[in-house]
Amino acid sequence: MYQKQFFQLILILLILQFSNSSIFAKTVIDCEYLAAVAEEKKDLPAGLLSSISNVEAGRIIGNNPKRGWPWTVNHAGEGLFFESKSEAIQYVKRYLKLGDVNMDVGCMQISLKWHSDNFSTLEEAFDPVININYAADFLKKLFSIHKDWNLAIKHYHSSDPKKNIKYHQKVLAAWQGSEFSNDKESFIKAHLTLPIAKPEYRKNNNSINLSKSTKVSKKITQKQNIKNNNITENIKSVSNTQSKPKFIQDRWDIVLKFRKEFQNK
Repeated sequence: MYQKQFFQLILILLILQFSNSSIFAKTVIDCEYLAAVAEEKKDLPAGLLSSISNVEAGRIIGNNPKRGWPWTVNHAGEGLFFESKSEAIQYVKRYLKLGDVNMDVGCMQISLKWHSDNFSTLEEAFDPVININYAADFLKKLFSIHKDWNLAIKHYHSSDPKKNIKYHQKVLAAWQGSEFSNDKESFIKAHLTLPIAKPEYRKNNNSINLSKSTKVSKKITQKQNIKNNNITENIKSVSNTQSKPKFIQDRWDIVLKFRKEFQNK
């Protein structure tokens, strides 16, 4: 009798463990998978956006390879990983109250300092699909300006060569090793207008050999008129407080105060 009850207990525990594992697996959002879907949808080179997510928000869990993590915050250069969206948002809100907007969030590490006016709430900024689609549109805009994917990658991170050269190298390395860049059966369909093959990574000049066929179609129109090639003019100025979402506007006076004090020092 006791033996039967013991086996029943073991069976129940195994079922519970399996159920919990299944639930957890379903709740973990794969940034790189969603990025690859966006690549196909928006006609980006296969593997590029997912590689950027890997570099920007990559997290290693256990013995698994590094993957883009949706609840990532980069605060003043320090990468922070949170276990849930609510924890990440709570952290960001705490520092926004202090007037600190120097934070990048989500799968694609979107800068709140420069891009917050494109999101109505923090919840929206952290939403993996919205975050990734915004990054995809921004990357396409950069390509339309610079006419070169290498420059687009660099300027996605920074217009400063001191900052973007190493970043560019990291993205190329991740792209070269991307499982999505050469696996047609994963989820990148055969009718994709851009090539599936891995980019040729040349160590001597740290650039991607992308032929004209890999470039985004000229039919893609920009949503905003671009006055010149200066990327800073393609990002809405943070000084225009009327265009900012409420979660930034509420703290903007504090931000300006800190800036003024910093300049006077």
